[in-house]
Amino acid sequence: MKKVTVLGIKNALATTISGPLDFFSLVGSQWNYKCGINPSPYFNVELTSMDGKPIHYFNNLVIQPQSEINDIESTDLIILPCIAGFIEESLEELHPVYPWLWHHYKKGTYILGICSGAFLMAEAGLLDGKLATTHWSYHDQFVNRYPDVKLDTNQLVTRDGILFCAGGTTAWMNLCLYLIKMFYGQEVAIECSKALVLRMSFTTQTPFSPTIRPSHHNDPEIQLIQDLIENNFHQSFTIEDFSERVNMCERNFKRRFKEATGYPPIKYIQMIRVEKAKRLLEQKSNNIDEIAINIGYEDSSFFRKIFKRYTGLTPKSYQKLFSIKEI
Repeated sequence: MKKVTVLGIKNALATTISGPLDFFSLVGSQWNYKCGINPSPYFNVELTSMDGKPIHYFNNLVIQPQSEINDIESTDLIILPCIAGFIEESLEELHPVYPWLWHHYKKGTYILGICSGAFLMAEAGLLDGKLATTHWSYHDQFVNRYPDVKLDTNQLVTRDGILFCAGGTTAWMNLCLYLIKMFYGQEVAIECSKALVLRMSFTTQTPFSPTIRPSHHNDPEIQLIQDLIENNFHQSFTIEDFSERVNMCERNFKRRFKEATGYPPIKYIQMIRVEKAKRLLEQKSNNIDEIAINIGYEDSSFFRKIFKRYTGLTPKSYQKLFSIKEI
């Protein structure tokens, strides 16, 4: 029987603690129960905390852990939950956790960080030079704090050796299925998938994150062009149009635009248009060919190509992803 240790943290999302506790506790029992077979649990699951005291979660729920971290002599998997805000404050308070993580990492323990739980792994130094992900909204904060980590927030889940990261708050479910398959094989993972009515396939965070993020700079001429694009994204512009408007040569304009925004001007226009298209597609009544024209593309096939480049999905697939059927 494998042992799973879930770390309880103040201000964590309770679902990223109670969820894995339930999830692994059900493996070998839920499916068996539904099929009239005697339960045969596969995991011993334990909730621990830094000091063993009751944990106050983000939603004001209070739970008593079964142990403190120094009581854990060995475990097969450590799960780090999602911190709901207060990340910087929490990282300061959790210093005793980092050597504990290193101790178990050196023993070969698998470690999974859920969403902002990846910050704990990075703060401990476990992710230096390694691939990781976290929620797309934490991208800049994470990169600034941990420049040595190979962060890819397009990925929903990542694995680098025995270190796992789940990008979104609920992405841990798919990753836990993967871990069940790794520990006990495909058949057990499928049984769990069926019992919990949970798909086993992974996706990416790309469709869920903004195509373009706000840029903060002090270049008024470039900001003028950004505002122009934002308010007239459906119109056709050339680099010459932009450079003349701010009285620059084209070469200098392109250089300054990329320095200020992080993107070349043409790519920036495409990303703005795709973001506008996403909003229209989320309103299910909109026709895809009409959307293409409305955002500035006469050729709808070219629009489909551009849209998939930046979201990873076709416009139709994106529309389905965010549609809720009437009951």
